Amino acid sequence: MSEFENDPLSENSDKVSAEICDSIIDEKTLLQEDLLTEEKTPDSEGETPTTVEEKPDEEENPCSLNPKTPKNRRKPGKKGKGYLIVIALLLVINLVLSICLCVKSLKLSRRENYTNNYTGPVTVEGEMIPLYNSELGETYIPAIPHIPKADYDIDNIREENGYRYYYEDGEVSSLVGIDVSTYNGSIDFGAVKKSGVDFVMVRIGGRGYGESGALYEDDMCRENLKNAREAGLLVGGYFFSQARNEEEAIEEAEYSHDILSSFELDFPLAYDWEILSGTATRIDGVSPETATLCARAFCDRVIELGYTPMVYTNEQLGYYKLNLGTLKDIDIWYAGYSSKPYFYYNYTMWQYSASGEVPGVKGHTDLNICFKDYSKE
Repeated sequence: MSEFENDPLSENSDKVSAEICDSIIDEKTLLQEDLLTEEKTPDSEGETPTTVEEKPDEEENPCSLNPKTPKNRRKPGKKGKGYLIVIALLLVINLVLSICLCVKSLKLSRRENYTNNYTGPVTVEGEMIPLYNSELGETYIPAIPHIPKADYDIDNIREENGYRYYYEDGEVSSLVGIDVSTYNGSIDFGAVKKSGVDFVMVRIGGRGYGESGALYEDDMCRENLKNAREAGLLVGGYFFSQARNEEEAIEEAEYSHDILSSFELDFPLAYDWEILSGTATRIDGVSPETATLCARAFCDRVIELGYTPMVYTNEQLGYYKLNLGTLKDIDIWYAGYSSKPYFYYNYTMWQYSASGEVPGVKGHTDLNICFKDYSKE
């Protein structure tokens, strides 16, 4: 169906055209009647009216702009001139409406081009997630339905002795943790434990972000796993991924398992897939669909190998890159460096600082709070 079939402007234009034709017909009739009346009325007292024999006129087109004028028609008086002014005004209106119709047609044509080039959703129903953009200020994105939302009362998060805790019914219900790698050097996990830390997430290894994407084991991985457990800390692990397809993600899960074969984990084995800001990596061009399939493949293989899976993400990856609907059964390790966690979807662990100072660890380290005790499951 044409876009202009039911266009109100088009309908109005047709109506005006019809009115113009009717006006012309009425004008012709009135002028003819006026002429006949004047011919039949004596011009002066005592004169006998004469009858003028009319010759049949050729059939005229009432809508013609140049109708034929009968030879016996006199010049129209003031009344006739008034009708001509009305007709002229109607013609001007008709012309203006025609121009408006053409302009509208052009605008709709342009709008149609923009619409056809956009394939995303036009309307959004449901909840919206508030965000802040450095260029746009406050913005919103639609929430994905059927994904569990975070329902923590973030006002119950308190900081004490350099660590953050979550309180429920007046009691601490969270665990304090750190995550470490070879960059932290040799760690005194006894001192870490005494400072109030409950668990540690150890980097197992990673994949190089160059084109070759070679797998590597973290140099301090085995020592950290052993010493942390001996100090009485709960232990989990993570793998720094640069997978570009599902096969590579599965390879990373199996590589982690080979390293962990002589160790036991109390906490999850997390998938840490990151795009590095300011550094070119082999995953820069990976699509959201592929990124999600890689995370799914890693987690599924981790489950098959007997571990609890987890996905590490920040707001940017979680909202714009990963399809969390496909990962809704996998726990989230959320990274957000702020006073409160503002991630919309549910998460069980929150990395809230990259500059923590912990006894037994040289320099800065990452600080975490976990809302779930995996060791009791």
